[in-house]
Amino acid sequence: MMTQSPASSMPVPETANDTLPDEAEALAAALFEEEAAAVAEGSRRRPGVTYRLQLHRGFRLDDVDAIVDYLAELGITDCYFSPFLDARPGSTHGYDVFDHSKINAEIGDEAAHARLSAHLAKYGMGAVLDIVPNHMGVNGPNRFWLDVLEVGPQSPSARFFDIDWYPVKDELAERILLPILEDQYGKVLEAGKFTLERDGGALFLRYHERRLPLSPGSYALVLERNSQELAARFDPEDEHVLEYRSIWAAARHLPPRTAMDIEQIEEKIREKEVIKRRLRRLCEESPALREFIDRNIASFHGTPGNPSSFDAMHRLLEEQVYRLAYWRVAAEEINYRRFFDVNDLAGLRTEDPIVFDQIHTLIFQWIDQGGINGLRIDHPDGLADPLGYFQRLQASLFLRACRRRLEERGQGDRWDDVAPRLLRRYQQVLEDEPASPLARRFPIVAEKILSRGEDLPESWPIDGTVGYEYLNTLNGIFIEPEGAEAIEAAYFEFTGDREPFAEVLYHSKLLITRASLASEINMLARQLDRVSEADRRSRDFTLYEHRVGLREVIACFPVYRTYVQPGRETSTRDRGYIEHAVARARRRNPTIDVSLFEFLRAALLLEHPEGASPAARELRETFVKRFQQTTGPVQAKGLEDTAFYRQVKLASLNEVGGDPARFGSSPSALHALNAQRLSRWPGSLATTATHDTKRGEDTRIRINVLSELAEDWRTHLARWSRWNSRKKSVVNEAPAPDAREEYLLYQTLLGTWPFETPE
Repeated sequence: MMTQSPASSMPVPETANDTLPDEAEALAAALFEEEAAAVAEGSRRRPGVTYRLQLHRGFRLDDVDAIVDYLAELGITDCYFSPFLDARPGSTHGYDVFDHSKINAEIGDEAAHARLSAHLAKYGMGAVLDIVPNHMGVNGPNRFWLDVLEVGPQSPSARFFDIDWYPVKDELAERILLPILEDQYGKVLEAGKFTLERDGGALFLRYHERRLPLSPGSYALVLERNSQELAARFDPEDEHVLEYRSIWAAARHLPPRTAMDIEQIEEKIREKEVIKRRLRRLCEESPALREFIDRNIASFHGTPGNPSSFDAMHRLLEEQVYRLAYWRVAAEEINYRRFFDVNDLAGLRTEDPIVFDQIHTLIFQWIDQGGINGLRIDHPDGLADPLGYFQRLQASLFLRACRRRLEERGQGDRWDDVAPRLLRRYQQVLEDEPASPLARRFPIVAEKILSRGEDLPESWPIDGTVGYEYLNTLNGIFIEPEGAEAIEAAYFEFTGDREPFAEVLYHSKLLITRASLASEINMLARQLDRVSEADRRSRDFTLYEHRVGLREVIACFPVYRTYVQPGRETSTRDRGYIEHAVARARRRNPTIDVSLFEFLRAALLLEHPEGASPAARELRETFVKRFQQTTGPVQAKGLEDTAFYRQVKLASLNEVGGDPARFGSSPSALHALNAQRLSRWPGSLATTATHDTKRGEDTRIRINVLSELAEDWRTHLARWSRWNSRKKSVVNEAPAPDAREEYLLYQTLLGTWPFETPE
C-alpha cells in the first residue's frame, strides 16, 4: 500500500513495509543496481538535434513519416512533436487536450504512430513529445469536465480540477461559473438562445455549439411537466406509464448536490446512469411517451418577446451545477483555475496521484514501447509542486523500467513486494543527488522561463529548459551595445516615452491583476482572508486590504514564481525573491499599513504563527500553493503580452524570456552561458525560435541591425512618419496608429523585408 509524501508528492511505502522479506530486499537491490549500471554506461538515449513538428489535421503523423528520410539527411536526430493526444476538434496546437488516454484521431491513430516510430528507429532517430500536465480543454466533449458539470463537487472527476466550490459570491456555492454567454444572462435567455435536447435518455442544454449536461436531479422538472395531460391521455396502469412515473420519482429523490455522506454520493453516481438507461429504453419502447417527453422538452424554449414564457427554463437552469454568465464576468468572478485568462482551458490538479496516473498512462506506454524518447513539459510553473511532479515522473519511469527487468527474469509476481523498496532507494537518489544521471535517467526538458539572473532550481531532476535563456543571449550578440543611447533618443523623439522599462512592467502587471486576471486575485484574496481570520493577530485585515496587498506584491515580483512547499526548507533563492517583492511593494505604497506587508511576507514564507492549528496551517499552505500558481500568469500576461507592446525601443529585445533593459550581450557572455549549461544542464535545448516566440530568427536579426544604424533609423522614421501622416485614422478621438504603434510597425516592416521570396 502507498501513501502520499508531503515533501515530494511521490508515493512512498508505509512504515509497515519497512521489513520486507530478505529475498525481496535482495531482489530490489539487484534490480536497482542493474538499472543504475545501465544508466552509468550511457545506454539511455539522449536527444541531440531536434526538429519541432507542429501537428494538426493538415499535417498528420503519416505526413511526418513521409519526410523522415529528408530529416535524417539533414542530420536531425530527434523529431520534437507538439502534443498529439485527443484534443478539441480542429485544434491547431494540441494544448487543449480533452482525453489523455487516446491519440488525437485528426492527427493519426496508434498504427500510424507505430509506423512512424519504426521509421525513425531505422535511422536511429528518436521522438520528443510535448505534454500538457497543467490544464485541459473544456469547451467540448471532455468527459471529466462534463461529469463535474453534471454532478458537481460529488463527481469523481471533481478532483481533477482546481475549483473553488465556496467563493466570495454565495450564489456560486458548490457551483461553477461558466462565462460563455455573448451577452447578459437574462438577455440571452429571453432571446431564446438556450434549447433543451434529449440524446437517448440523457438531457442536455444547447447554446450555439456547446452542449452542457443537465444535473440528474433536474430531470424531475422536465418529467413533471404537463402531468395533468399525462393523467388524461394515458392509462395510469400501463406498464410504460408506471415506468415513466418511477423514473420521475427516482430523479426527484436523488441525493442533493450538498450531500456529503459517501453512501449518498455513491448512490447518486450510480442511480443517475440507471435513470438515463431507463429513460432511453422507455423512449424506444413507447413512441407515444417519447412524443410526450419531447414535446415537454420543447415547451421550455419560450417565445422571444414574452419574458414570462422563459420562467420554466430559468428555473431549470438555476438547478444546474453551472451558472451561465456573460463572458465579461470571467474577469471578476470565475471560480476555477484557468491557463492564464483562457476560460476554455481549466487547470488540472496533477499533484493528485490519481490525476497524475490518468493523464500519463498512455504516454508511459509509448515510452515503454520505445516510441517516445524524451518529454517536453509545458508550463510547469502552473503546477502546484513542479519539483514533486518531476520527481514522480522520473520515479514512475524508473519503476516501469525495473518492472520490465523483473518480468524478463520471470519473477513478475514479486512486483508488489519489490516495488516499495525500489521506490525508497530511488527517492533517496532524487533527494540527495538530483543532478545525477540516475535521477535524470529519462530525458525531460521544461518550459521554464528564467528571468534575468535566475537559475533553474538545482533540485529538479530534469535535463534543463527549452532554451529561452540561450535564445536571448544569442540574439544579444547581434545587437550593438553602444547603440543603446542613440536608439533611446530616437524612440523618445518619436514617441515622447522615457519611462524605465521596470516601471512599464510594474504598471502592466498591475493592470493584469485588475483586468484579465482579476478573478484569480479575488479568489486569492479570499483565501488570504481565511488565513488571516484563523489568527487573532491578523483577523482585523479586511478583504479589500488583502486584495490591494496581493496586487502590489505580485506586480513587484521579480520572477515568474517561487517554489515554497510545506515540509521543505525554503531556499535562499525563494526567500530572496519574496522579500524583494514585499519590500518593493511596501516602498511603493507608504500609505498602506506596514503590518499588512509583514503578514503577507510571513504567509508567503510559510512562517506559521505560534500555536497555529493544523487547520490554520493547511489554510496557509493552500494559499501559498495558489499564490505561486498565480504569479506566473500575471508575469506572462503583464510582460509578454502587455509591457512588450507598451515600450518597443528595439522590438527584437521584446522576446519571451528576454529583458528589453538589457541592450545586447557579448560573445563572452554566450560562452559563459554555454559553459554553465554544459556543466549543470547539459540536456537543455539550445533553441533559436519556438512556436511561442514573438518573432522568427530572421526578423529579429534584421531589427537588430538598427542598433548599428541608429542615426539612419532616426532620419527614416521622420521621413516615413511625414509621408504617412495623412493616412492615419481617428479612433476614440485619437490618431491611429499612435506614435508607439507606428514605431513598432516600421520595425516590423524592416524585419520582414523583402516581401518577395528569392529565387
